[in-house]
Amino acid sequence: MQRLVVLAIVTLLGIAPISIVGRSAFAQESSTPTPTDCVPKGANQRGELQVEYKEDPWYGVCKPIAEDATNTAPFQPYAVVFKDEFASTEFITAGNAESMEVHVIEGSFALDLNPEFEPVQILVSTSRDHIERLTPWVDATPPYGTPAPNGDFLTKADGAVCTQQCPVSPGEPVLLMPGDVAVADRGAVCLYCLLHGNRGLLEVFVQLDNPSEPDSFTWIQDWHNPKSTVSTEPVVMAWAFFNPGRCDH
Repeated sequence: MQRLVVLAIVTLLGIAPISIVGRSAFAQESSTPTPTDCVPKGANQRGELQVEYKEDPWYGVCKPIAEDATNTAPFQPYAVVFKDEFASTEFITAGNAESMEVHVIEGSFALDLNPEFEPVQILVSTSRDHIERLTPWVDATPPYGTPAPNGDFLTKADGAVCTQQCPVSPGEPVLLMPGDVAVADRGAVCLYCLLHGNRGLLEVFVQLDNPSEPDSFTWIQDWHNPKSTVSTEPVVMAWAFFNPGRCDH
């Protein structure tokens, strides 16, 4: 019965019920760059983050980089680089966020589904033997604290520890590690926050409304918000280490 429920959910997501443990078939065919030449939001031309812009959404995150979609249609892949500890994506509201599949390539991340909006199903998968729940966000450092005590893992309806295609509950963030995958239906209001390090990389496969326009991706549109006045034009630079930011967008 549990298997039928999971398959029904995946069908409702409009995403083929491929295995999402590790990298999916189309993810394996894509070529993920190791981006070292992007400047994160809130940085100057030398790639140095400016503390006065820390409250900007997307602070410490580079503009998503469109990859070759030849082998991944109808999905458009993007590399999303995080260059500051606790840097995060923004909550995309009003049901605008596209259906997407997010692969953690490098770094550990908190995935947080906003409980203030009507929840849209998000499924997570791991090749490990469990997915840890995190303590809810607090206005402190680290913002998501540590994994919840007593081995608090995502579980199935029967109470068994869940590893494949497990739903995430609003307001109950989970820890995603390299190799883990999250699949979200259109309109999911959530964020990804880099934890425990100064760099991270997500590969995001998106079903765009306008496939011929990669820059129409809602993450890119929101990244270009006018709040920051610091130039973020790309310059050549290597991975760098910066002071911690905040996941409180």
